[in-house]
Amino acid sequence: MNYQYKMHLLFEERYMFMFNHSEKNIDVITPSYGLKDKINAIFKIFTLNLKILFNSNNIDTTKDKIELLNEYFKIKNRTKVISLYENLISTYTFDNTDISALKNVCNSYVSKKEYSKLLETIEKTIETMSLPPKDISCFKMYKGIALLALKQTDKYRIEIDSICNIEIDNTIKYDIFIRLAFVFMDLLKEYNEAFYAASKAAEFISSIDFKFLSGYYSLLTLVFCCIKEENFSRLSFRISQFIKNESKLKFEHCYFVGMVNCKIAQKMQKNEIYNVSVKFLKKAARLAQNDKQLTVCFALMVDCFAKMQKFYQARGYSKLVIKHTNSETLKAKYKQLLSAHYYFTAEYQKSLETSRELLNHLDIFEESFVLACIAINQFRLNQFEEAEKNIKKAKLLNSKNKEIHDIINTYYEAIMTDKNK
Repeated sequence: MNYQYKMHLLFEERYMFMFNHSEKNIDVITPSYGLKDKINAIFKIFTLNLKILFNSNNIDTTKDKIELLNEYFKIKNRTKVISLYENLISTYTFDNTDISALKNVCNSYVSKKEYSKLLETIEKTIETMSLPPKDISCFKMYKGIALLALKQTDKYRIEIDSICNIEIDNTIKYDIFIRLAFVFMDLLKEYNEAFYAASKAAEFISSIDFKFLSGYYSLLTLVFCCIKEENFSRLSFRISQFIKNESKLKFEHCYFVGMVNCKIAQKMQKNEIYNVSVKFLKKAARLAQNDKQLTVCFALMVDCFAKMQKFYQARGYSKLVIKHTNSETLKAKYKQLLSAHYYFTAEYQKSLETSRELLNHLDIFEESFVLACIAINQFRLNQFEEAEKNIKKAKLLNSKNKEIHDIINTYYEAIMTDKNK
């Protein structure tokens, strides 16, 4: 039973990325470039390098080098970004047309943990250039990272607090403090300061669109995984109270609170917080306007109930996910979870029937895993001959997945040991 539940969690981890996207480390302050952008960047790098090589003695190639710096940044070659910048600063004074390049340099210094050089670059930029408010806030964000990394805590607090007073949209302020929280947590391991930055972000929650919030908030809760438990509780309470006071609740509001509380509950392992999550997810489902919104609500409720080992409820919501999703892949994965939930409630015949349906989805599941699920249910139903046949076939398929391999071996041992009694 433990191994089948382990598979429940394994598949859960694989499909939940569809709902909660997470980035780690420096990537939270790095623009996202797609494959097409990166391919174009590689061609541009080749072209620019040739241009610089053949024109270096005839014409000024400074702007080409700055463009090259930006292209290297797109493919995350931060060593080249820094090298080009440090070669340029001895002969060239950066101006307002180079702001994007300077941001890329700052980002690269953070990535390489070269905080003294980062601070020097920012101070020079702020002193010598007339920057618009949005860019000032961005460079102050980088300066805050540098000061904290260099253990200049008092100065760092003054710097990031000053962002609150810049005349920019609250969505930008929220975004900056969320990004700071994750860099402090994941890169600098400064968990208390991560909490401080996250708390500053919370000041701007009521001013922004909850669609914007929900994506980042799945990341934000990781901050609270690294600090004292009472801060989790405070966060859960604060968000729940905020929503309670809203006169016009929307789907995004309730789903957002449900998702956050679910993540907090996962870390704290407290059923009462899972119950808070379920409460808001049920509200979100009532406010849902389409099947996609219903699907994400029901999927998260499956997670909550399964973690509380309330498998009757989990299987009910698994059925609703299957009903409302348009994704054949998701339907198949929730059939697997449904089979597990039936198993946990000792409804082996239903678990067996659902497991057999997975044979139609061998593009998603390994055949060896499906056969093992079928075999263990047959074993529970005293269908020993069929169970032995299927578990032997599963074992012969020799899965390369360690989790599946371990499950098959455990089931094999249970079935064959019973046979030899």
